[in-house]
Amino acid sequence: MTIFWNGIGIIFCGLAAILILKETRREYIPYIIVTLGILSYLALMPVLHETYELVGKFTSDLTYGKVVLKAAGMAMLTEIGVEICKSAGEPATAGYISLLGKGEILVMTLPLYRQLVTLAIEFLS
Repeated sequence: MTIFWNGIGIIFCGLAAILILKETRREYIPYIIVTLGILSYLALMPVLHETYELVGKFTSDLTYGKVVLKAAGMAMLTEIGVEICKSAGEPATAGYISLLGKGEILVMTLPLYRQLVTLAIEFLS
């Protein structure tokens, strides 16, 4: 819970800086937005690491949990990148990042799809 409150505090400080600089130095605002995105991601790192270790303990012999966790992490990273690009006024770049993230998740989960189709064919025959 402290990660959430620390993150909210950092974001509000960044918002205050943006509102102050909006009138005098607009050219610094994209840098503040990118810094806030990076700090938000870094604040999540301990949570992601603990979750990965926890899933690793329960699914040490199963690869499904690890693949799903990696896909969820990729989705989070993609969303952070998309939001940073949108905030910086680059929606086209945000779309490209979103497309690449979805493609990466598809590539990561293809072995699971392959096993699922094989299992379904075995049940049907």
